[in-house]
Amino acid sequence: MENLPEEQQPPKRFYPPNIHGSGRFRRKVVIRCTWEQFSSHNFAVRIWDAEHSFQICIPSGQPSRMPLIQESCSEYTYGLGLPSHGTHRRESLRAMPIAYIDVPQQLEFPADGADRHAVLTAPYLVVDGVDTPLGYNTILRTGQRARREEEFPFGQVLDESMSPIYEVNAAGLPNKSNVTFSHYADFTSLLQVEDKLFSFVHFESPVPSAMYLMELAQNLYTCQLTAISQQPVDWSAWGGLWTPCAGSVTPWGTHLGSEEYEPNALGLVAANTTDELENFSDVKGITDFLRYYGVYEANVSMSEIQDLFNPYRYGHATELTAFYNGSYQAVKHYSMGRQSYELPYVMPDNVTVYSTDDGENTMLTMFKASTPSDLSCGTLYGAAFTQLSSEDGGNFTIEWLDMGEACDEEMRAYAENSTFLDIFSWVPYDNTSSPSCPAGFTAINAGAPNGAECLRLQPGMEVVASRLETRRYLAYIGGTTEFTKWEGLTFAPSHGEFGKIYTSMSRIENSMEDFGKQGKNSSHYDEGGRNSIRLPWNRCGCVYQLDIDESYMATTMYPLICGNNRTNTDANNKCDINSISAPDNIAMLQGHNELIIGEDTSDHQNDAVWLYNFDTKALRRVETTPYGAEATSAYWYENINGCAYWVSVVQHPYGESDQTKISELASTGTPLPLH
Repeated sequence: MENLPEEQQPPKRFYPPNIHGSGRFRRKVVIRCTWEQFSSHNFAVRIWDAEHSFQICIPSGQPSRMPLIQESCSEYTYGLGLPSHGTHRRESLRAMPIAYIDVPQQLEFPADGADRHAVLTAPYLVVDGVDTPLGYNTILRTGQRARREEEFPFGQVLDESMSPIYEVNAAGLPNKSNVTFSHYADFTSLLQVEDKLFSFVHFESPVPSAMYLMELAQNLYTCQLTAISQQPVDWSAWGGLWTPCAGSVTPWGTHLGSEEYEPNALGLVAANTTDELENFSDVKGITDFLRYYGVYEANVSMSEIQDLFNPYRYGHATELTAFYNGSYQAVKHYSMGRQSYELPYVMPDNVTVYSTDDGENTMLTMFKASTPSDLSCGTLYGAAFTQLSSEDGGNFTIEWLDMGEACDEEMRAYAENSTFLDIFSWVPYDNTSSPSCPAGFTAINAGAPNGAECLRLQPGMEVVASRLETRRYLAYIGGTTEFTKWEGLTFAPSHGEFGKIYTSMSRIENSMEDFGKQGKNSSHYDEGGRNSIRLPWNRCGCVYQLDIDESYMATTMYPLICGNNRTNTDANNKCDINSISAPDNIAMLQGHNELIIGEDTSDHQNDAVWLYNFDTKALRRVETTPYGAEATSAYWYENINGCAYWVSVVQHPYGESDQTKISELASTGTPLPLH
C-alpha cells in the first residue's frame, strides 16, 4: 500500500470492539467476489460512498470470504477490484454489512436484591460474528464536574443570570443552603465538529429546566468516551427552557430537542386567582418556573404570574449547534408549531420533520422546511386519521391538513405580544344543552384539563393559531387529537418501498378509547371531539409502523408489536415481563435491521431496554435500570471515527416508584465524589 496515493490509503488503525452506554463497536464489511478471477495477483480493493474512499490490499491466495474494516459505507456500497501491479482490470464487487447484531443470551428480568438496584446489561452481543462484551459505561452523573475548576456541577439548575436556583422551604422562601439539581437527564446527543466530539444533555425536570454541553475525548484504540469539560447552556434570550424531553440529531449535525407539556395559555386570561388557575394549568409548575426570574413561591400572586410568565415562549422544538471552540448556539423554532413535544425527527431529505406530541388528546405533526437543513421557515401539516380496524392496536389511514407556512422571526413576535384571546374566543363547553356551543363556536377536545371547549377563531389568525395553539387549531380544522402518550420516533430507510417510520405509544388508553378511561366508561376525552380513535384499553402500549410515500409523507399506521397484561405478570409487574411495557424512546440500528425500544413504565418494576430483530421477530432484553428509573435517550450512532455507540441514559433512580428502596444497602443512589 506504500504505492497508493495518500488520499487512497486505508485507515491508520483498526479499532477493537468496545462498550459505551450500552455498547460501542467497530464497523465491519464483508467483500464477496469470485476469487478465481484474481488468484494470481495482489489486489487493492477500493470501497467508497458519497463521502469516503479508501483501499485495502488483499494478498493472493486468501480465502474467498474475508472481513475488512471500513470507515463508512452506506447500506449497499459498491467497489472496484484493481490489481495492485500490472494491467488493471475492473471488477464489480458488492459490499454488504452484516445483517444484524445477535443477542444469544438475553438479560433475564432482575431478581430481588442487588440486581434491582443496578444498571444491568446482557453479558455480550455478537457483532459481525464477533463476541463483544457488553456493559454500561458512565460518562457523567448529576453533581459531578469534568474538571475541578468548573463553576457549576453537571445538572445544577440556574436562573436567567446564570446564578444558582434554590429549593423552597416550608415558608415558600429560597433555602440558600440547598441548591437545585436535576436527576432527570434525558436526550444526550453526540455531535462531531471536525476532529472534536461534543454532547448536549437536557434535563427534563424540574422547571426551569437545565441543559449542559460536554466536550468528550474519544480514545481511538478503545472507543472509550470521557468528559473533558462541561458547561451549562444559557437560555435567557428565549425566556428559559421548559421540560425538554427526547430529541434527535439532525442530518446536518445539530441537537434537535423539545419542550414538553406546554403551559395552557387560556388559564392566564380566564383565571383571576391562582385557585382559578388550577382549573386550567399546573400552577405548581408555573410558580416553580418563576424561580428563573428570582421570584419564589411566598411572593407569587396572580398578577406576578401574568406579568412574568408568557406561556407562548414554551412548547417549541429547540435546536443547538456546537462550535469547534466550545461555544454554542441555541434557538427555539416557532415555525414548527407549539405542542407537548416528545421529539422532532428529521427525515433523510433534510426537509421533512415529524414531531410527536406527548400527553392526552394529542396529535402527529409534520413540518416541511422551506430550505433544506434550515428549520427557521416552513409549512406545517397536521394528521387526520381514519380507523380501519380496532384489533391488535388498530389500523389507520392518514390524511395531512395544510396549516400554512410561517417563519421563526414572525411567529416569535406574535408569541411575545399575544394572549390566547387574541387568537381564539372561548366559552365553556356545556354538555347539559344542545348544542353544547353557542352559534359561531366550534366544539373541540384537544387535551385541555377540562376536556371539551368551544372556540371561535379570531379573523386572520389562522397561521398564528397553527403555530401558537397548534393542537387546538388542528382539532378546529378537523384533524385528529385523540392519541395518548405518543413518544419516540425513528426511521428505517431500507424498509418498504420508500422506508418506514417506527413510533411508540406508551399506553393505549383514555383518548384512544371509545368514550372510555382505562377500560371504564368516560366521556371526558371524547365529548366535543370526533372520536376517530376507538381502541380497547392496553396499559402496556404499542410500537407502530407508518408507511410513507416518495415525498416522506406517512399514509398508513399499524402496529409492529404491542405489550400485554395477560401472561407473566405479578403484583409488581402488571405487564408481561417478557414483552414491552410503556415503550418510550426508540431508535433504529441503521445497517443492522434492528430496533432499540426503551421503557418508561410503572408496570415493570425495573424498566428495560429491548432489541427487536426485524428478520427473526425476536425481542431480546439487553438492559434493565434500577428501581424507579426510566430508560431514556435510546440512540444509535453507527460510525464516529470508526466506533459505533449505543447511548442509554438512566433517569431518576428511585424517583417515580420504590422511593424507599434508596435506603437499602445495595442502593446506587449515593452521590459520587466530584472530580
